[in-house]
Amino acid sequence: MTWARENPGAGEPWGIRDQANRRTSRSDDLRAVQGTLASARIDAGSADWTAKSRDAFVAHLDALRPSLDLLIQGLDTHAAALQRYAGEIEQIQDRQSVLAHQRGDAQILLGNHERQRSNLAVGDGLWLVDQSQVGERSRLDDLIDSDQSILRNCEAQWEDLVAHRRAADSMCAQQLSSVQALGPLAAFTATAIRFDTSTELLSRFATLSSADLQVLLELNPELVGRLQKNPPSAHVVAEWWSALASDQQLALAAGAPEVVGGLDGVPWDVRFSANRANIAAAQDDQDAVVAGLREEISALHAKPNRGDSQAGVALASALAAAIARATTLRDMGSSARQVLLFDPAGNGRYAEVHGTLSAETTNVGIIVNGTTLAMDTVLQYDQRAADFYDKSVAEDTDLVTITWMGTDFPDWETYVTGDIEGMADEGGARLAQFVRGVDEVATVAGQPSPGIGVFLHSAGGLIGGSAEKIGMPADYVVHIESAGAGPGVTSIQDYAEPNKDRFVMTAPGDPIQLTQGTREMGVDPDGLEGVTVLDSGRTATFDPGAHDGVFVRGTDAWNELYDVLTLEGRD
Repeated sequence: MTWARENPGAGEPWGIRDQANRRTSRSDDLRAVQGTLASARIDAGSADWTAKSRDAFVAHLDALRPSLDLLIQGLDTHAAALQRYAGEIEQIQDRQSVLAHQRGDAQILLGNHERQRSNLAVGDGLWLVDQSQVGERSRLDDLIDSDQSILRNCEAQWEDLVAHRRAADSMCAQQLSSVQALGPLAAFTATAIRFDTSTELLSRFATLSSADLQVLLELNPELVGRLQKNPPSAHVVAEWWSALASDQQLALAAGAPEVVGGLDGVPWDVRFSANRANIAAAQDDQDAVVAGLREEISALHAKPNRGDSQAGVALASALAAAIARATTLRDMGSSARQVLLFDPAGNGRYAEVHGTLSAETTNVGIIVNGTTLAMDTVLQYDQRAADFYDKSVAEDTDLVTITWMGTDFPDWETYVTGDIEGMADEGGARLAQFVRGVDEVATVAGQPSPGIGVFLHSAGGLIGGSAEKIGMPADYVVHIESAGAGPGVTSIQDYAEPNKDRFVMTAPGDPIQLTQGTREMGVDPDGLEGVTVLDSGRTATFDPGAHDGVFVRGTDAWNELYDVLTLEGRD
């Protein structure tokens, strides 16, 4: 946990306690498993069962006990260390708050007293010699000495806090790293993990059982974030996965679905299954949030006069949002959905496939939507991909569509106060990685690369433009009512593949054109060299509805986009 001398109390004790409680919960689960195994051993001994299979069964149970004991001991040690650490940080925070106030008050008093003393001086800098002035000066000198003494004392106590924090950090790290005997997890000590690359980390994962993986990720949740932030290339992941034995693949999918479900290069059917598990876990967490808010509202209503009305309104609003999220998660968890990417943290990460995505797939359309895209709205946007796919089924046309939300998308405020360029560049890197993963499935299996088209709507144009700058293995790109060709893009020469087929559709009355041409957004995609302009079928000079209206099924614009998706518009 990062902190500085100026803030030795930095950190969130509640978060540390949450991690401690997770370990305690896992330890309790393992104790319950111990009880079940003990009962099974007693039953095996008392039953009329004397064959060799009974001896093998009992021997297997006996072999599990030491590993369970080690895991429980390790989890308990970690939980206790984290609880102590959280308490230490709380003590530091409390003392730091008191010292900060004392120091602030002393600084104010010192400033006041020094100004008062300076007011006693005459213009030539000499002090007046009458007795009252001499007495006042002496009194102020004493006060200033006292103020300075208080500040020195505060500074000394602040240094004590810094030393206290260093000691707490050292003690916690020592206690956490002292647990070296967690069976197969011994290779995953904090020191060993710290220097692993993402590829090495995946290789280490493959050596663990599914139960050990679950414990490992409970103890080190930051590992998932590391892999998501700096994943190996899709090609490396695909080769790594194909080299694993089937039992290793099963252990990884069962023990680390949050890792497997988001790794580009892992077979899609495996990712679908892993993400169903991830969504189910998120549903459980969200149901707990809803239940907690309902309890808070009930407790508030039980107070005289039904409690604080403002607090009641805030809780009701939070409950409505929590219920909406729970409803969304239940929909996402439907067995009919093929979810290729899922992460509920923050604004969320999500990708859904429509159609049979396999190494034999020849035509893939990836749709990247724009502003306001987030976990609570993504299913509405996903209907666009579903509509295109449904028509292809009716016409018996080979097509797979994918809705991609693999990064944070801007909201309206981002354009005014946020770093739109940084957001686009981060999203562009993620999108390029995702498209490589789609492409990799076919090439690793020895099949020709599928025809991949990336459809960029609104702010999605900025993300797609950034992806094109670093290189994205799409066969063609389509800008639809796009905010721009990408941050800093002035021509196709700014793209890694300047001569790629590109299409653009911008209705003449869409106000999105007001954003195009700035450095943050890039040039108007309609003006890119060699671009094919698609007809939106709309002619109004002021037509805000055109921005999303081009996706209304059956319109001229929608049919034009469908033709591009299904090759007819690219002949």
